[in-house]
Amino acid sequence: MSCATKRVECDVICEAEKRRQSYVQTNPQLPERIKTAILTGNVVIGMSKQDVAAVLGEPDASVDINAHWVAREQWVYESEDGSPKHYYFKFGKLNSWKHDGH
Repeated sequence: MSCATKRVECDVICEAEKRRQSYVQTNPQLPERIKTAILTGNVVIGMSKQDVAAVLGEPDASVDINAHWVAREQWVYESEDGSPKHYYFKFGKLNSWKHDGH
């Protein structure tokens, strides 16, 4: 691996850490379990869409899958191996996720 490749990897990791730390600092009202998950780069059930975006960044795609009685949305992220990762929100809160690994 070249130095340039290492630098890019570090920049991506450092930017993600900065994004997570900044989000937690600007949202002091977050419950401790949510703060801890965000700072460690994890998602947990019950996170808001903003919480998930703080951890993972903006999704590659989002799909409105509303039913008549439930506000639902699906976010899709492409993983490094090209398989999609799906995150499902119900009423603006993370309800479940699924990773389609190869």
